[in-house]
Amino acid sequence: MPKKTYFLPILLLGLFLYAPFSIATGPSPQAQLQATIDRILATLNVASKSDIVKKKQILMAIDQRFDYRAISRRTLATNWKKLNNAQRSRFVTAFSSLLKAAYYNKLKAYSGERVRIVSEKVEAKRAIIDTEVVSASQNIPIRYRMRLKNDQWLIYDVNVEGVSLVRNYRSSYRSIIDHEGFEGLMVRMEKKLASLQEQDAH
Repeated sequence: MPKKTYFLPILLLGLFLYAPFSIATGPSPQAQLQATIDRILATLNVASKSDIVKKKQILMAIDQRFDYRAISRRTLATNWKKLNNAQRSRFVTAFSSLLKAAYYNKLKAYSGERVRIVSEKVEAKRAIIDTEVVSASQNIPIRYRMRLKNDQWLIYDVNVEGVSLVRNYRSSYRSIIDHEGFEGLMVRMEKKLASLQEQDAH
């Protein structure tokens, strides 16, 4: 499995150059991402809400900003083409659940970090938002790659300190599929998800 998993990308799950070809109308990717970040941080900072309510609201915010199918397709790369529709749906469901569980567990370590937008580059229906997560001890650069879909800017990759989520999982999952097949990968993912859910329960 990938070596790095951060709670920070989930803060969007984030902080973002001059765009010669930009979308003239509608909310910008930066604005939509910022709205999601603000929503998540606001939820985390409300002490009166139960953990169950906070988790539900945070995961809803994440679901609205991530394109899980695009992330899944890019992660499996050539292996995606070898799957039938049922297998693709199964992978997307498992992968999205795994990502959300991993990120939410990391989010529980939140201790007042701030998210600063650095720059935004928009070309047609693609955007790159560079951000920084600012804490007392360090600044962590995070880059979001987004695409416009039905008036919504959705994340299809997150790069933390130079490590791409998609490339990181792609390398790991390709190796597993090569040696254990698609079913072997699904078994591993389901075991990992169960472990993360168990951590969440404690």
